[in-house]
This record gives sequence, C-alpha cells and structure tokens, in this order.
Amino acid sequence: MDDGKRLASSAHELGHATVLRDLGIRVVAIRIVGEGDTTAGYTEAAPSPVGTTEEIRHELLGTLAGPAAGHRWCEENQVRLHPRADDGDHEIVRALLRNPLAAGLDLALLRLEARELVRANWGQIRRYAPILCERGRLTL
Repeated sequence: MDDGKRLASSAHELGHATVLRDLGIRVVAIRIVGEGDTTAGYTEAAPSPVGTTEEIRHELLGTLAGPAAGHRWCEENQVRLHPRADDGDHEIVRALLRNPLAAGLDLALLRLEARELVRANWGQIRRYAPILCERGRLTL
C-alpha cells in the first residue's frame, strides 16, 4: 500500500507510542484505520496516574510527540499534512495544561523536548511505520 497520509499517520502514532514507552508508560496498542484524508489513528496506553507535575509532563510529551513525528514524516517524504491532523492532540494538550499540576510547565520547551525525543526514536519510527500502515495495528 502506498498511501502517504496513512504512512504519516502511522509515524504520528508511533511518535506517541515510542515516547510514552521511553517515559515508562506502557503502550497497549497502536491502530490505524482508513485511507488518505480519512485516515485516523489511535495509541492506547495503559491507565497511569497523573498525580504529579512529572506525570503531567510525561503525558504532555507523549501527546506532543505524535504531531512532531507526523510533521517530520511529511517533511521528509513530501506528503501534505491534513490541516486538522493534530486537532485531537491539541485538545488533549489544552486539557492537560488546565490541570493545576501543569502550572509552570513551558509548552514551547515541551514541544522542543518532544521533537528531540522523536529524533532519538526516529530509526524505530521509520522502521515500524510501513508495518503499522500495512497491518493497521501494532504492539511495541
């Protein structure tokens, strides 16, 4: 299957999954459905407590890593990103930032850190994106 947007969505979900895993959050499943502009993905993590600033920070980094990976994939592969591809992640970030435990966290710095974490996992993301794209599901 040569569906650039489905591959970009696969990279996006793998961005979430690899970073969450590296931060100690167990990833249960990664899924991709649809094709082209109708592609959607989901990364399911095991329930984890969010009772400290560090736990909120980890959730934010995992959430921000998806768009960072998706954008990088699109840039490297000359794929046009759907304008609303990251809307769900942006909503999650806004909700997490409303938590009083997030006071003092700098969103710009978190975005930079998420991009760095994606860079560190890029070999894995590139390797697994075609597999996720083809199978529609993956576990790490």
